[in-house]
Amino acid sequence: ATPYLIVVRNDGGVDAVNTSTAVVTNIAAAATITNPSRSTVGISQYGSLYIIIVAQQTDGYFLWDGTTFYKPGDTQPDGSGTMPTGIGGSAVETYQGRIWIANNATIIFGAPGSAYDFSTGNGGGNFTSTDSFLRVKFTQLKQTNGFLYLIGDSSVNYISGVQTSGSPPTTTFTNQNADPEVGTPWGA
Repeated sequence: ATPYLIVVRNDGGVDAVNTSTAVVTNIAAAATITNPSRSTVGISQYGSLYIIIVAQQTDGYFLWDGTTFYKPGDTQPDGSGTMPTGIGGSAVETYQGRIWIANNATIIFGAPGSAYDFSTGNGGGNFTSTDSFLRVKFTQLKQTNGFLYLIGDSSVNYISGVQTSGSPPTTTFTNQNADPEVGTPWGA
């Protein structure tokens, strides 16, 4: 219920600015983000529960619930395990009740209904694009009108038809190219 502006400082710290009161709260210490820039950090929101921050680094997946900043290896918000390690990226979006992260040419997706479970045994997973029209990487993820758009440096794809079923749960979806000649290397 509180409107925040999330600021990643050039020293790698993270601040939350309450836009109603202008109060600045430091939520992560300097050097939390190892190489902060507009092209190496992504921010999204998971419903009304968490702010998600990803950074292009080995352990670059973070959550903030308005009180606690959760780092890789910390106890999960519900206390039944630890925050994932080894996950990072430069863009993040929520779509179909899952977290989706762009890490160069790889897309990582979480298990349904979880902000911190990326295990394949629960329906999470990843894929790496081998499309010839993606030159280097995905620069941004945006969901709208029932699709998740994967904005690449030289093309645009979209994901639809996301389903998780079976035992163990497996997530399937359609990944189609929208245009092999349109994209942008500038994620902003």
